[in-house]
Amino acid sequence: PGEVRSEVMGTGTLEARIKTTLSPRIQERLSEVLVDQGDRVQAGQLLARLDDGELRRQVEVAEASLASTKATADRVRVDEARAQAVEQQARQDHKRISDLVVTKVSSQAEMDKANELLHVAESDLQRARAATVEAQQQVNLAEKNLAYQRERLTFTRILSPYAGLVTRRDRDPGGVVVPGS
Repeated sequence: PGEVRSEVMGTGTLEARIKTTLSPRIQERLSEVLVDQGDRVQAGQLLARLDDGELRRQVEVAEASLASTKATADRVRVDEARAQAVEQQARQDHKRISDLVVTKVSSQAEMDKANELLHVAESDLQRARAATVEAQQQVNLAEKNLAYQRERLTFTRILSPYAGLVTRRDRDPGGVVVPGS
């Protein structure tokens, strides 16, 4: 029986059981490297950052675009409500004049005008409903674009896929890195 030591001294080559080469998903300038050869890392640990200025601006543009399309959708919904009110009024006027034509109090010309106004109001309402659907589709598109830009922004962070040891570092801040490098 004796004391068990956790260290062993000697010469040799240390080889990893699992080797992983990490590279970015986008081409960009490397702004910061947070680990060096020989450092232990944990799963999910930030290892390096790429310059994210342009991608941040694209996220800001996508956010502004979403806000604009939401405002347009709100305006279009108000236009639809107005068109619906106009259509209801035209329908009431049409009914009133058709009742008066039966009793010969109103002329056929007034009835024709009421028919025309009702058809125009119905068409305007259909157009307003179609515009509302289109505006909602534009909002959906803007939301998807924003999600896409935010996901691209995450590509500027290189994370450790698992806990391990950095055995080699090939890049320094300021250099341009490309996928697979």
